[in-house]
Amino acid sequence: MFKLIIKNLWSRRGRNAWLLAELTIVTVLAWIILDPVIVQLYTLQRPAGYDIDRLVRVDVMEVSKASPQYLHDEDSSEHHAAAIERIISGIEALPEVESAVPVLRWATFESQGMAMSTVNKDDSVSVSTRSIRFAAGTPFFETMGLTAAGGTSLSTLSGASDVVISKSLAEALYPGENAAGHYLGDRASDFNPEHGQRIAGVVDDAIINSSDGRNMIIYESAPLVNLVHSRPEEMNIVIRLKPAVEPRRFLAALRPLMATTLKSGNIKIHNAAYYPDIRDEVRYGSGETDKMRVNTALAVFFLVNLCLGVIGTFYLQTRKRSRDAGVMRSFGATPGYILREMLGEGALLTVIAWLIGCIAYMQYAIKEGLTVMGGFNGALIADYMPCWTDNFAMHFAVVSIIIYAIMTAVVCVGIYIPGRRISRVSPVEALRDE
Repeated sequence: MFKLIIKNLWSRRGRNAWLLAELTIVTVLAWIILDPVIVQLYTLQRPAGYDIDRLVRVDVMEVSKASPQYLHDEDSSEHHAAAIERIISGIEALPEVESAVPVLRWATFESQGMAMSTVNKDDSVSVSTRSIRFAAGTPFFETMGLTAAGGTSLSTLSGASDVVISKSLAEALYPGENAAGHYLGDRASDFNPEHGQRIAGVVDDAIINSSDGRNMIIYESAPLVNLVHSRPEEMNIVIRLKPAVEPRRFLAALRPLMATTLKSGNIKIHNAAYYPDIRDEVRYGSGETDKMRVNTALAVFFLVNLCLGVIGTFYLQTRKRSRDAGVMRSFGATPGYILREMLGEGALLTVIAWLIGCIAYMQYAIKEGLTVMGGFNGALIADYMPCWTDNFAMHFAVVSIIIYAIMTAVVCVGIYIPGRRISRVSPVEALRDE
């Protein structure tokens, strides 16, 4: 059959050249349209690196000083910190709660504002990191659902007064070594141990859901009173629910308790939210959601039009082959054999056009520098937090395969619909006008 497919394609080479050109253009356009959508879809759906599904966050606020309920003798960071601790104890007493910890509003995984810092790997290389501060002595890592790496335990890390770093940062700074016990940046010539931060341990990488995406992270502990700084409105409380608890039902039951049971001194809580919902709000606020919607809408619009155009072209071309089908039927070919031969011609044309289109787009990508990791720290991120989207060869292969699958399906649909009918035509009817 393969020889017959090649012979038929060559005998109609003039007509097939136009089909080949059309499929090649469609391949290039599909690359331009689909590539950003595929990458962004993967980015939004990738694992967070921590257990987000059982997390709830509540905001902390201070009673207005103009309110008659305000206690002026408790207007200090120490009183605010003590009040927050009492509220957390009340939350942990609820039967649905596994643990709860105070966190800074602007320095958690689901926030848009993050503290940045730079660590010197050596005298010539610097590493950009994100900082997350947590209250010392609290089960921060267990509550957030992070996983310890390097043989340390989460309970040890949560109680440590030193910093904890993410696995990727540990590998970047101390490849092949245990980072615990080192000081951040201790391999730079200007390192001063008196001002250094000792590394207590390492946890697995987690994703900060911001426009920056993957980041190497430093977790810094501090006494709760230092985090409050007389501004309790900068604090949140993150709650981990027990496995069998339905988060939205818990939120509904929690809200009536906010103004009564879960209040202490001048501190109260409000605005409870489920963590996945918070993540969606952050993405919407940063423009990621709108960008994804626009890109997806454009991709669907153009692909539908391109696919309908290709289907229509092959539909019309296949309908004109009734005479060919009649000749083959007169020589004893079965309808199934004729249909497979037509589908084989379309598949071979698709492969050739797909290869030409992908090679053409590859040249464009190389010329425009799309194969090079951009931005400060981009190469280090690709090395120590690898993702298939960073590897040009793997990225190109994945998107190319997706485009090939779409094109093959479209071409086969355009051939199969009329091909199934004409392959069953009677030889006498097909050759009646000859």
